[in-house]
Amino acid sequence: MGRPKPTRPTDGELAILNVLWKREAALTIRQIVADLKKPRPYTYATVQTLVRIMEKKGLVKRGPERYPALYSPASPEEISKKQMLHEFIDRVFGGSMKQMVMHALASKKSSTTDIDEIEKLIDRMEE
Repeated sequence: MGRPKPTRPTDGELAILNVLWKREAALTIRQIVADLKKPRPYTYATVQTLVRIMEKKGLVKRGPERYPALYSPASPEEISKKQMLHEFIDRVFGGSMKQMVMHALASKKSSTTDIDEIEKLIDRMEE
């Protein structure tokens, strides 16, 4: 029995999801490629392959149209990002959000404004 295939998106798949979330509409492969080419060149075939993989993973869904096929995210941006963040915290920090925040603060010089905002957020979460 092999390892279970991860459902979390790769960097390329995340780039496609970001395009779909930003545009907030079902898009064709050609429209996705046009948006992706701005920061970095992608080919039509590459995006098409990635979208098919994403469909199998349950990250995107295909509309009922036969041609042109329209793709949209399977879940809203906020829900997907929360899920990815929780998976990351579980894998890297043993499920401890506090440990993740402390590590992030220690690895970068944080302004007092940032620290104050984080403290307020933590206080609201504890209520």
